Amino acid sequence: MRSLQLREWNTVIRWCELPGEGVPIVCLPGLSFAAVPNFLPLMTHPQFGGRRIVMVDYVGSGFSGHSECFGFSLGEHTSAIAAVLDAACSEPVHLLGYSMGGSVAISVALSRPDLVSRLVVCEGNLTPGGGEASRRIAASEQDTFVATDYPERMNSLAKAATEGATFPDFLWAARSGADPRGVHGNARALVDLVDDFEERFLALPLERHYVYGEQGFPGNTGKVMPDLPDPDLLSANGVHIHVVPGVGHSMMIDDPATTADVLGPLL
Repeated sequence: MRSLQLREWNTVIRWCELPGEGVPIVCLPGLSFAAVPNFLPLMTHPQFGGRRIVMVDYVGSGFSGHSECFGFSLGEHTSAIAAVLDAACSEPVHLLGYSMGGSVAISVALSRPDLVSRLVVCEGNLTPGGGEASRRIAASEQDTFVATDYPERMNSLAKAATEGATFPDFLWAARSGADPRGVHGNARALVDLVDDFEERFLALPLERHYVYGEQGFPGNTGKVMPDLPDPDLLSANGVHIHVVPGVGHSMMIDDPATTADVLGPLL
């Protein structure tokens, strides 16, 4: 594990690496997830053998430090991730973002195009409104969420995990180090995404891939959502479309092997 001081916010940001060669693959996790449980089952698949993998924890989650003055805006996360890339990578990277990580990855590419050579977004938010989880979290007032909703949710996940439920066990582990204020702030940032975010993503002049889980793919459901954009619109603007068979939003958690089969050739 490596770390970098972020003096602006009086904290440190940390990341874990798998050593290897070639263009680094930098992984940005879902909403307030620790990066290792989000990505390690995927990145240890043979598709990625021999590649350098960098899995970054956001400020306020995973192994990264907390900060009383970090506001959990998309812009602040972008600056923090860009600082990691400046410090840890000597060349433009392949940036892989899952869910919230997809939105952060796009924001990094927009802000610092010199840092990114290829962008792979797995059901990241492109328009305001948020996904199901972020909408639910953001619907509460922050104080209520921190004092009541979040502890109750974590206790519920812990109970389900100890009874053998797999996905609650993942969520319990992935968010166990998260700042509840950050969980709420991250959700709010996705719900309040700026109106022109999708338009700016579509205009990016670099190789872009958007990855859907089959269960939510609008070509199957007919439903376009903030994290399930219109694939025809993306394709018309040069974004490559991919669908992971048999999975929903939690693609790389539920079926890392199949997800690796789709993502491996892209990265």
